[in-house]
Amino acid sequence: MEFIEPREEHIASLITLVKGVYLDKPDAMWYDHEPDEEELAKMFREKLALVRAWQAADAIAIEAGEVAGECEIIKESDGIGVVGIIVRKEFRSRGIGKELLLFAEKMAVSIGISTLRADVSASNKRAVEFFKRMGFRTVPAAAQPAGGRETESLEKIL
Repeated sequence: MEFIEPREEHIASLITLVKGVYLDKPDAMWYDHEPDEEELAKMFREKLALVRAWQAADAIAIEAGEVAGECEIIKESDGIGVVGIIVRKEFRSRGIGKELLLFAEKMAVSIGISTLRADVSASNKRAVEFFKRMGFRTVPAAAQPAGGRETESLEKIL
């Protein structure tokens, strides 16, 4: 397994990743609809621009030439970074999310992020427990996902 910062050439694989996770666990995603390829390509290009501008950290896991997962940390004000992790179904429970988060945390510190926040759909108990195992603690909800689902916000000081 290789952990790297994504590049333009990974966008098609990242689109496949997001679409696959959406189909598998739509309640775990922030979208209130199934995102199309154009929408996702635009989002990933914008994210890569944020990485180049030191406003985000992004890491992908590559296994056998395929993108197995992604961890993004988008910089907000006051040193806070909002984290999101997705892992393809067939690669879950293999420690990829943990390794992606640890890799992205190092990148986040290098761009001035001192606190991570994860806003997770409260129904996604597996994700909530993952973040707690990774040292996050529950805080008052900071965001509300699309579709009005209940959210659990968790934070970790780096």
